[in-house]
Amino acid sequence: MKKNWTILLVAIVLNLVGLELFAQGFINNGNYNATCSGVIKLNATNATITGSSNLGQSAANAIPGVVDWASTAAGQVVQPYYYQRLVVSGGSKVMQDGIRVIGEACATPLAGYAQLSTYPFYSTASSLNFGTGTFYYAATGGSQNIYPTTDPYYIINASSQATVVAATTVSAYQVNATDDFNVAGTLNLGGGASTFASGAPVTVAGTGTVNTGAGDVTFSDAVTTQGGSNFNVTGTGAVSFNGTLALNGTLTANDGGAGNLGTVTFGGATTIGTTGVLNLGTGNNLVISSSISNNGDGNNLNFACGSNITYNGGVQTILPTLNADGKRYGNLFLSGTGLKTGGTATYGNDINVCGNFSLDGGNLDMAANNGTFRMSTPTATATYTAMNEVVGLFSRVTNTNAQAYTFNNTNTIITLAADADNPTSITLNVRPGVNPFDYNATTDVNRKINLSYAGNAGAFEMTLRAAYREDERTSWAAPYTQASLRMYEASNQPAREKIGTGQTPTRTAATTTSLGYVELAGVANTSTATLPNGIGAFASGNDLVLAAGPTTFYSITDGRWTNPNTWDEGTRPSEDDNVEIRHMVYAGIAGPFAGTAAAGNTTSEASVYGTNPAANSIVIANLNNAAFILGNEDNGATYVFRTKSTTGVTFQNLNTNTMQPAFGTGIADKSSFVTNPGFNGVWITPYGPNPAVLETNAIQNNGTLNNEGIIEINQ
Repeated sequence: MKKNWTILLVAIVLNLVGLELFAQGFINNGNYNATCSGVIKLNATNATITGSSNLGQSAANAIPGVVDWASTAAGQVVQPYYYQRLVVSGGSKVMQDGIRVIGEACATPLAGYAQLSTYPFYSTASSLNFGTGTFYYAATGGSQNIYPTTDPYYIINASSQATVVAATTVSAYQVNATDDFNVAGTLNLGGGASTFASGAPVTVAGTGTVNTGAGDVTFSDAVTTQGGSNFNVTGTGAVSFNGTLALNGTLTANDGGAGNLGTVTFGGATTIGTTGVLNLGTGNNLVISSSISNNGDGNNLNFACGSNITYNGGVQTILPTLNADGKRYGNLFLSGTGLKTGGTATYGNDINVCGNFSLDGGNLDMAANNGTFRMSTPTATATYTAMNEVVGLFSRVTNTNAQAYTFNNTNTIITLAADADNPTSITLNVRPGVNPFDYNATTDVNRKINLSYAGNAGAFEMTLRAAYREDERTSWAAPYTQASLRMYEASNQPAREKIGTGQTPTRTAATTTSLGYVELAGVANTSTATLPNGIGAFASGNDLVLAAGPTTFYSITDGRWTNPNTWDEGTRPSEDDNVEIRHMVYAGIAGPFAGTAAAGNTTSEASVYGTNPAANSIVIANLNNAAFILGNEDNGATYVFRTKSTTGVTFQNLNTNTMQPAFGTGIADKSSFVTNPGFNGVWITPYGPNPAVLETNAIQNNGTLNNEGIIEINQ
């Protein structure tokens, strides 16, 4: 009893993992049709015919067409099925018990199978080993000619019409002063340069006006403005606060927009108290060369949108601002060698900018204090030198006009077309050297780029450009290179889906001194964040992953295999790429065919691939009208359409929709297909003077496969 259960368990396991165990073979879980000349050629020594269908299990379900067990190595096992026509060729064969040939000779055999015109079975194998098994000629009608042989084998239940021709056999296959200076009225310094030396701190208790005239004024020691005071800066000379500045009253640098105010510099540590107010007008310049902090509520910072604020002190913390009109920085410039960090305040940690932004000398880290860098004017510019970038959240207000928006670095750009449905904001969270969702070190750029958008009224499209550093390619080896980088959408499930829009990705390689990028046009929006959500769309909140190929190419329209417009990348797949067919794709057929236009559909596969495989592996998706149609009208007598992979199932027909037309009805009349009639699955056609040949490591058919050519299972 134990032995019987073991046998049953083994049988169940074999059935569940058949795809892995039977690495080279024909797996039929659907409908397989063939004309009398259609061939399944099993070149692999360990090839098998398996599946959940009843193919070959009875005379009524005999394997149609021809099966050729064709391994050139010794010992290929010929399985005991019901065959319409059987050929054994190459090396020696082990003929299992119960092989049944029930068909008749084929009047129109393909080249290389001439003997089928006389016999439903023949052998050119080096030898056959039947053991004690029985081989059957078992026609259910018509006449069978018995192949002549010099080695005897058993013939049981031969049809009554069998004709023994002769003896018989079989085969298989990335201002100087020394005292304190107190200003209670007006301080008027209009003339030459004035210096308040070190040891001469200044206190402003009332209204102090620094009218520089054309001379520069320098405060070398501490300056304190008391609560309720007003300190106004006028004139064209520069005013420099080189000591500490305690701002508890109001400091105003504003010429009313005349544009002739000198630059105000905070050269020492600056503290804005809870009663302190800082005003900067349009066209006026404030330079912050040291530290600055604000104990106010954010409403005490008043910056005209046309004001200019520069942080140039090297390593600095950037004061947060409110995201409200007049409270945001105007034009913000960050320079000086060293890291800038987004600061913290009671009113938040965000840096809000109304005007333009530039970054030079080092990165701005917004991620350290969980702030957002935000630009509120769509037409404002963000510029960078070298490889500097904003790390963390960068948000931009967008509009309905055609506009390119630069985000975290010089090569991270999102372009929108003029569209009433454009989003009102887009945010990127860029984290160099941080794993994105679904990270794979062997293929992916080690950079998290999370993309979100809000306020869109409907469908819109984006051109996405995403940058990376050369050192973010951590563990790559051939064939993964920058030249094959593509965009993928990834979620935290984890899961990913390639982004393919029918446009060819634009790539610039990263170096040790410059950022690289990948750009792709035509990316649509979608409300579906769960993947897959469509290869041409990207959902708000997911990660944009840059991954090197090879990859999977997806068909995006009916067309010939060699037509770049057929594919999601706007170029043809290479032999190292996998393919998923979601439309009607044809090969070896002199296009246009079945309603496709002539443009792009007339290039032969042989002229593009030569003897190289057309893809690594192929899947026909379970979608209506997903089909692969193969002919050989313009590829030449020796051309074979083949896949490259030598591992596992390399050609899968997963489309279970009904094939049109039905097998045996009008496929030979190619001119009748002025539109796609509803092809579903696979059809190897008789188009052309030479047989159409599909060669692959292993094939799995879950839908309809119609064969009027040759299917070769590789050695």
